[in-house]
Formats: sequence, structure tokens, C-alpha cells
Amino acid sequence: SRLAEVSPYAGRSDAAESELSAEETARGYVVRAPSHGTFYRSAGPGQPNFVEVGQSVEAGQTVGLVEVMKCFSPISFVAPAGIEFGVVREILTGDGVEVKADQALVRIVPG
Repeated sequence: SRLAEVSPYAGRSDAAESELSAEETARGYVVRAPSHGTFYRSAGPGQPNFVEVGQSVEAGQTVGLVEVMKCFSPISFVAPAGIEFGVVREILTGDGVEVKADQALVRIVPG
């Protein structure tokens, strides 16, 4: 099952997504929180962050964790069709910050 959805930067219907302009594609895709919880950028204190701005990521790669009631769920880059990897453009929330379901976490541009 998917733990996070990657959607075009501007919220759009599936039909509109197939017609993204070059400018919209350049802004990237957003990895969103699957549920309310706490977002963590690493596996634990003193551990390296899963991703950094400017880093290449592959489809399926973990970009963070969301913790709900002591249960940690990895958040992965679920690439849109035809995209095998991307580059982290922006981290949109801080480490240890409470997030809401569907909140934007990481922006990734096609690489």
C-alpha cells in the first residue's frame, strides 16, 4: 500500500494532471503526509536525514517518517508515471513538527 501520495504542485484533478505545462512541471511534485502525526527527517537522534535539498531521490526512496501513537510510518517518493527519479527542491516542514493529513512535506522536481 502507498504511504504517501505525490501530486503535482498545484492541486488538480487527474484529467488536468495529464496536461501540466512545462512551468508547472518545473515547480515539481509534492510528497504529502498520509495522516496527522509528527514528521521526522531522520530515523532517530544523531542519524542522518533521509533527504536534503539538492539530493537525487529514486522512486520508492524514503524521504521522512510520520509518527502516530509511537508507530513510525516511512514516507516514500511515489513517482508519477514516467518519472524514475527526481531532485529534492524544498523541505516544506521542520523535523519533529506536528503535521496534518495531506500536508505538503517535500517538493521534488523531475530529475
